[in-house]
Amino acid sequence: MNNKGFYVNVFKNKNNKELDFLKIRSQGFQTTIPKSHIDQYNLTIQEGNMFISKELFEAWFKKEINAKEQEIRLKKERFTCFYPFIPLFWKNKEFILNNPHYYSVTTPEFFMGIAYFIGCRTITLGELLSIWEEEESLIFTCICGGKSVCFQFGGSPLSGTEWVSKTICLVCEKIDDKGGLSSSLRSKIDARKKYKPLEPMIEKPATYLELSEICKTKSNKE
Repeated sequence: MNNKGFYVNVFKNKNNKELDFLKIRSQGFQTTIPKSHIDQYNLTIQEGNMFISKELFEAWFKKEINAKEQEIRLKKERFTCFYPFIPLFWKNKEFILNNPHYYSVTTPEFFMGIAYFIGCRTITLGELLSIWEEEESLIFTCICGGKSVCFQFGGSPLSGTEWVSKTICLVCEKIDDKGGLSSSLRSKIDARKKYKPLEPMIEKPATYLELSEICKTKSNKE
């Protein structure tokens, strides 16, 4: 891409039913266009590539762009309706740990993203609360002096790269990033592996909204 447009890859379509169409790909998006568009917009294909204007890019990939934007919006909504409420969930941890309907709520995104490691990526709220009670490798001290807990971490134990954790303070509610050497990543993986989901898991646990609302109600009554 430059200020005036985009380069796209053009592929020969092997589907005989779509001989009048071309498959194109750019910026992670893929779609098909009528071959007639090449002449219509005075375009040139060279070695499987062509340059198109920003207007054409947005028109041809409109469906894919909208889907990506929707995905980003939903991801942001899932994030904001769960993670900022962690301090509230912590205040109600005994209630949640003793109620399978809330214990079984899973996080919107992965908890552990480790290269070369399969399993234990997702986690339930009950497991998280249990981890934050016991596992020092996933607990930090916030700049306010409060307890800050890890709700996501990732890295590569073999490459020597740093690990990165996303944390939230249970006191001031600040969301922050922590990091360290991969040599300390093993302790975090081992801590995660200690905890298992409820057996049997609740098939339809509470929604994030239901969970946050009941925790707010309980906290206001106390």
